[in-house]
Amino acid sequence: MLARFQEMGFDLDEFVPALLSAPTSCFRINTLKGLRQDVLNSLSDLKPEPVGWNDLVYRTDPGERKLGKLAEHFLGLIYVQDSSSTIPVTVLDPQPGEEILDMAAAPGSKTTQIAVAMDNQGLLVANEVSAKRIAALTGNLDRTGVINTVVVNQPGQVYGYILPDHFDRILLDAPCSSEGTLSRNLRGLEIWSEKSIERLSRLQRKLILSSYYALKPGGIMVYSTCTFAPEENEGTVSYLLDKFPDAIVDPIRLEGLDANHGFTRWRGVTFHPSVRNFLRLFPHQHDGEGFCVAKIRKPAGTFQVNPKQSPGGVSRNKRGSRKGKAQEPQDKKAEREMIEKTLISIEERFGIPAEFYKQFYLFTRKNDVWCTTREAGQIQLSHVTRRGLRIARTFEHSVRMTTNAVQLFGHLVTCNRVGLNEHEMQRFLAGETQKVKPPLDVSDGFVVAFNSGYALGVGLLKQGNLKSQVPRSRRVIA
Repeated sequence: MLARFQEMGFDLDEFVPALLSAPTSCFRINTLKGLRQDVLNSLSDLKPEPVGWNDLVYRTDPGERKLGKLAEHFLGLIYVQDSSSTIPVTVLDPQPGEEILDMAAAPGSKTTQIAVAMDNQGLLVANEVSAKRIAALTGNLDRTGVINTVVVNQPGQVYGYILPDHFDRILLDAPCSSEGTLSRNLRGLEIWSEKSIERLSRLQRKLILSSYYALKPGGIMVYSTCTFAPEENEGTVSYLLDKFPDAIVDPIRLEGLDANHGFTRWRGVTFHPSVRNFLRLFPHQHDGEGFCVAKIRKPAGTFQVNPKQSPGGVSRNKRGSRKGKAQEPQDKKAEREMIEKTLISIEERFGIPAEFYKQFYLFTRKNDVWCTTREAGQIQLSHVTRRGLRIARTFEHSVRMTTNAVQLFGHLVTCNRVGLNEHEMQRFLAGETQKVKPPLDVSDGFVVAFNSGYALGVGLLKQGNLKSQVPRSRRVIA
């Protein structure tokens, strides 16, 4: 690895220490849940500094505290993310109402950033081939209040076949040798080899072809990796350009970012001249992990893929299908009645108007009511693991809103509110039961706990005892 870094022209005495040193802590504000200035005010003691290229991304020095332990993190108001990792979506520039594919979505850092830029509108397909990584992805979608997303578990190579010329924008943050993230995880040294680079570059070529086929004419694709290997970066994009000479690699200019250009030659191989427009970030020059980003545009009027061919090299028995498994019950009348009953119960208990939810696509799964956008609710895909956000679970005599839904829609809650001080909030976030003094107009049953105007989650109140309903997966132990 060091020999390759020398071939790339790095001064190892300068480059290696920077590569192995953790960059400054960074977070991204989630405007789906709070206003930017309000969040900055609540974190003013951390003295956050803007990175420059994205007005929602800030560097900070939390000292002994961990950003992941803050209440703002629990509430989904911030997402802890390396500054370099925020650049691909900034370059992609998603817009509300579009249809976007995140081809390798887990653990969800960039997926949630896309959803924020889309203002929870339109359709975001979050694809992840590894079933083991789906839980991390859906956990981050829940915490940040994302509702416009369909999570799919299948190889990314299929999208060019099943949805050709479909998406307005595509992010391919490709599986890679992860050389740029060694400050975070030295395990990369154990699994790194030149053979692994060759293997990954073959996979990346299949994924980038599939992405280009699935991209709508006139659409934008961002290809990114967290590795320095030219084979996985310029080599992969050159492969695409050899197949599609009309594809355009646009220059990338971001305020406050002094980045490097792509390599045009590597080990005797001359790449396509357009790959010079790559944006390369090196840790000894940039306060963040190593990253490479390319912005690729598909001109209008390009051809549609032949549906008899599979551009990604996936066998037919692994391909997706335009016909998805029905997630809704066959008895539509019973489903509508269950949804209406649930919304009326929520309105009676918490004051959230039932009419408010009519802007969403609502459906049920067993005893749960879910909401998503109409675009995300109606698209038919196979291997869908979930759509949108679960808002409530129904019981025989009651309805309980989910912690995730309460945090997203808490500003609409007008009754059965219980305010907690800082100490009580910490106990609530830890999942404890505690004695509280609720307002006189609050009755026993499910209530919403608040602190500083933010809804923390649902609690069960009985004779002055408040039992936290925060799921185990989201509890915060101080």
